Amino acid sequence: MRTIIRQLPKRRDFLLGRHTIEIGYPWLTYGAIMSLEQIATLELNVLEFGGGGSTVFFSRRCKSVKTYESDREWADKIIAVLPPPSNTIVIYSNIHQTLAAIEKEPLNFYDIVLVDSGPHYSHRRAVLDVVSPLVKLGGYLVLDNYEQRYLLSYTYKGYDVYTFDDLRYGGRGTKICRKKEEV
Repeated sequence: MRTIIRQLPKRRDFLLGRHTIEIGYPWLTYGAIMSLEQIATLELNVLEFGGGGSTVFFSRRCKSVKTYESDREWADKIIAVLPPPSNTIVIYSNIHQTLAAIEKEPLNFYDIVLVDSGPHYSHRRAVLDVVSPLVKLGGYLVLDNYEQRYLLSYTYKGYDVYTFDDLRYGGRGTKICRKKEEV
């Protein structure tokens, strides 16, 4: 079985966010990655806010991936490694454009929504506050670096929450939240 543990070039590089696009794994905690390896299947639609190794990871495992990325150069790097034809759309946009685009996204459509955008944690919180209606019942909301100041007061109402901590990460770790009811 192919897992993150076998694919890491160097643990320290991964902890610093290096080579995530090249190895095709998200820059999340190991436990969260291993859970997503089990969750991600070819029937699922994924929406990401902040792309990278996670974009490559989901593009290889899921039906469709749409990624909003706030860094033009990083978006271009992601696009460059996706094999054509791709099931992935990478959209370069700032936080204001992203928030406006969320309003046009289909409700209850996405099986996995990953919120890992920047450049500021207040942006991540702004996305988190409006994205829940996009997640299908039984789908997953994934939040990385959940223990940042702007994210601490989020309530996760309507979700079963699974926490994957790694003390070496800034912001503590990753939460994978399974939607159990409409909010």
